Amino acid sequence: MTWADAYFEIAKRHDEFGYLSRAEIAIRADSRGNFEANYSGNWYCYFK
Repeated sequence: MTWADAYFEIAKRHDEFGYLSRAEIAIRADSRGNFEANYSGNWYCYFK
């Protein structure tokens, strides 16, 4: 089970009108190494 699958299982319990679909949910993760090397550990630059 992926993180997105787990999140969807929790979220659909509260989706009383059936708006959510599994295809709409994506959880992306990045490495700390990439964050440090490419963004100098700066959150502002990372999310910009």
